[in-house]
Amino acid sequence: MLDRETGGQFVLGQNHPNPYWGETTVPFTLTNGGDVRLDLFDLAGRKVAGINRKGMRAGEHTIALNLSGLGLAAGQYVYQLQVTNSYGVYRQSKTMTAG
Repeated sequence: MLDRETGGQFVLGQNHPNPYWGETTVPFTLTNGGDVRLDLFDLAGRKVAGINRKGMRAGEHTIALNLSGLGLAAGQYVYQLQVTNSYGVYRQSKTMTAG
């Protein structure tokens, strides 16, 4: 049975290292190619950063996040990966701790 959130279109991994200082990497695998958006939210649900990657191919990928480069304070965040392809729009979220 397919995961309702992802529709079987991708697998979102846990960022590593976690917790992290400075930079962390978010791994994911696309079943089919598509456009990818990684959004960061604070625990109040406010979007604090976003990264877009258009036309990504199927396969394993990572997106590196630099806390200070994004102008974010240390704390807990939720990251959400959104994949848009010919099958639809799919999202999944996980939490991370930035030191």
